[in-house]
This record gives sequence, structure tokens and C-alpha cells, in this order.
Amino acid sequence: MGGFLVGVYDGGAAGLWDASTGELVASLLTTEGGNEWMVVTPEGLFDGSPRGRRLATFRTGPGLKLVIGDKLGNDFYRPGLLNQILAGERPK
Repeated sequence: MGGFLVGVYDGGAAGLWDASTGELVASLLTTEGGNEWMVVTPEGLFDGSPRGRRLATFRTGPGLKLVIGDKLGNDFYRPGLLNQILAGERPK
């Protein structure tokens, strides 16, 4: 059948689940009144507005060091990620 379920959380965040499997597909985050945004998959892939990417931090590597989203480079940054997910793709 397909489709998505969306759960909206207090504070400008939402979860996007695959309706047929119940799998969390992505988390959607907004800040600054919704003007800045990011989408992040459970695998760590992300996209967002330019400022949203600079505001986000990720824990990675030994000791779970904090890294600003913009500094992760092309390994995890996927322009158009949300559109790909909504089209049924599952980038890894």
C-alpha cells in the first residue's frame, strides 16, 4: 500500500515512518520559527537549509565527538534527501 505516518513532537521536530513496515525513515527538525530545517535518516544521512546544517551537531567516531553538520562533508550530506524519501527511495 505504501505511505507514511508522521508524528509531530513539541519543539519543532517530527518523525516520518513507513506506514507498511513501521520503520522510522527520517526525523525532521526545524528551528528559528520553522525558517531553518534538517532531515536526518537513522543511518545518519542528512539535508537541510544552509543555516540548519550549521546549527545541527552530530556525535561520531571514538568517544562520540561532537561535529557540526556542515563539517561532516559529502559522506553523509545528501541534497534532496527528503524528496528522495518521499518518492520511495531509501538512500543508504
